[in-house]
Amino acid sequence: MALLLNAFLITVLAALLRFGFMIPLISIVTGIVGIGLNAVAGGLVGWVWGRRLLNPAIMFYSLLIVAANMTIVMTLSFGRRGLVAVGASIIWGMYYSYWRHLRTTSIISRAGLISLPPIIFLALFTSVRSSKEHFRSAGEQFQQIVQGGNVVRGMVSLLSGQYAGSVSMFLIENYPENYEYRHLQSIYYFFILPVPRQWWPDKPYPISMEIAQQARISRVNWKKLKLGPGIVGHAAAEGGFYALILYGIVGGLFFRFFDEVVRLNIDSPFVVLAIGSSLGQFLGLARGSVPNFAFIAVLTIAGSLFIMIVLGKVVEKFSPTPVPEDEPESVEWEYDDTPQSHAP
Repeated sequence: MALLLNAFLITVLAALLRFGFMIPLISIVTGIVGIGLNAVAGGLVGWVWGRRLLNPAIMFYSLLIVAANMTIVMTLSFGRRGLVAVGASIIWGMYYSYWRHLRTTSIISRAGLISLPPIIFLALFTSVRSSKEHFRSAGEQFQQIVQGGNVVRGMVSLLSGQYAGSVSMFLIENYPENYEYRHLQSIYYFFILPVPRQWWPDKPYPISMEIAQQARISRVNWKKLKLGPGIVGHAAAEGGFYALILYGIVGGLFFRFFDEVVRLNIDSPFVVLAIGSSLGQFLGLARGSVPNFAFIAVLTIAGSLFIMIVLGKVVEKFSPTPVPEDEPESVEWEYDDTPQSHAP
């Protein structure tokens, strides 16, 4: 199938973008887009696998692609958003390829079954990651997971929200009493973020990089520690109540735009999966550094969509006339999964 071939090619391209362009500044962009392509590859196998969950050949191939992409995003990485993006994109692809036509109970049961392994793996990764070791290889990451991984500890850490609530409370209590408002800095920083600091030495720092110093946190490097305040914390430091309302409106329009793109191209895996490539960033907006996550999301989607379109054209040119896909197998599940007509 063309989509499965694309998944393999995109996996290779993602590895090249992440590790093949060790050029200052350029490697930052290629690394971000590369992680987006890891998520797209996961979404592509989900798009095909979701129709034939119990087909052993497709299952085996899909698991190999997913494992390869998770290995790539884990290499030299401390963050979890890449892993979240790959895992979530599998469900995203399955849903938009076929599941969206099924009954709600069928969707929930399938999504629960497929999402359980990625969640467990994410918890294990969370339980062993260390801020002092940002550059572990994939082999070292797996070794740490095998030796000291703890699902319960990892799940507790995941559910803590990275202390975004505590950070938000600190900002609410100290702005504007002890520190001046940074009025709407998140919107401003979103647009200036791509300007390299080498070109603009006096470029402002986001609030996430100054909270540690303001809170006088001991035994940490104030210049390196970043604390994500989440959207509420950003609003508290950037204008207060009016900023909270405005950010709610801007955030709604932001998500609505991408939702509309998906709605208008709902049968196109190239567009739908490009939007889904930033699910890790979107999920992190509520508790992280909002302008950074939002900009990375836009860059990831734009880069992934461009590469998907180009690669699709190349594969189409050198592929034989496509054959219509078979109907999904109906024997996979014991209960009735008859698609509902006109389902959203």
